[in-house]
Amino acid sequence: MKRFGSSFLTALGMLVILNGNVLARDICLKDNFGFTYVFRNVARLRPGGAIPLTGVALVNSLAKPLDGAASLNAAGTETRAGIFVHGLVKGSNNFTAEWTGDVTFAGTGVFDSDGSFSRGGDITFSTIDCRTVVVP
Repeated sequence: MKRFGSSFLTALGMLVILNGNVLARDICLKDNFGFTYVFRNVARLRPGGAIPLTGVALVNSLAKPLDGAASLNAAGTETRAGIFVHGLVKGSNNFTAEWTGDVTFAGTGVFDSDGSFSRGGDITFSTIDCRTVVVP
């Protein structure tokens, strides 16, 4: 019994130490253009902190890699995120998006689809259930 207790405490200690990785989860969003974004192994955002974002954007039946970052304000109420979607390989173009949202990453912002680093238009992200997303 004593041995079980120490193993349990060791596992609990590792969980506390590694909680950023253990609590990582996938987040899926859909934009107002019908494109889906799958962010893989997203670490827990903490007030005043920032995390990296990686995953894929599903655009016109193609899975395009994406990367970016997100931060959470000190109050823990507003998330700011930015991503770069790599799309040149299959003949389309790269694009960026930046937005402000809640802790689920749902929110509104702007995108640039022509590489000018200027506002190309408005974009809205809504959370969706990742179990409904099929990555080709």
